[in-house]
Amino acid sequence: MGKPYSIILDEADRDPLESLAFSLGLTWGDRGNVKALLKAIAQGKLAVGEYSAFSPTQRSALGRAVIAAIHRGEWQDALLLADAFEAFPAEDDGLSGYIAASIASLRQPWVSRLFELIEQQQPFSLSYQDAAGQIYSFSVCGAKLLPHERRTYLDCWCEETEGNQDVPALHHNWCLRLDRIKEASIIPIQQEWHSLDAVEIEMLFAKGLAHAYEPRSEDISSEWIASDPPTRKITRSITSSFWFIREILPYGKDCVVIAPPEICDRIREQLQATLEGYS
Repeated sequence: MGKPYSIILDEADRDPLESLAFSLGLTWGDRGNVKALLKAIAQGKLAVGEYSAFSPTQRSALGRAVIAAIHRGEWQDALLLADAFEAFPAEDDGLSGYIAASIASLRQPWVSRLFELIEQQQPFSLSYQDAAGQIYSFSVCGAKLLPHERRTYLDCWCEETEGNQDVPALHHNWCLRLDRIKEASIIPIQQEWHSLDAVEIEMLFAKGLAHAYEPRSEDISSEWIASDPPTRKITRSITSSFWFIREILPYGKDCVVIAPPEICDRIREQLQATLEGYS
């Protein structure tokens, strides 16, 4: 059974897609069915020639649906929708370059092998070249492909921990850029499959952030704390302190991490180092 998910689109994107779905006979009541349209594209039920019916506005809306799939980590859907998006020429509106850059590494032929191994929960070994050109070997015993800042990464649990700079509880977790994995090195191995290690963090959102906060799938709980102004407390499970800290630092003083101590210490060290740079 497939995993249900929602595609969140604003009216500017939803309306032209509803119009296109209606014109193709994909309806829900008296309106076009956007979900049915995207499903038909993803399943290859719409021939490439039919994409010529897309207006520039509809193509733009489809592009945003591609981006939504990318942000969810629904890579197979993102690839199929991107094929539809790119099936006919159009003036560059900024979306084409963003989508191409976001999924470029996924178009490499060997990536389908990665999808298969992860789907089968089959551990494998691989070689990886870091930014400095050094080659590492990893025994990957748990993994998922995730988007981080417009690039695709293999977030994985590995036997190896040497050189890992995360907090001790996350030393088995690595985040490997997909385009730096050596193609020929992916080999199945006999190991047990693992989930990524995780730590629970607690953070407080204040002022406008408290009201504007959008729940994440990694959130464990969300509760309001009586204070002036009201504060929202979020408990979340994280697998990488690096990406978590990069996410919350731009919020400044309106987002404060209160637990666990090792994450708080790491944030404090980064802030102090930044302040010293301005002294």
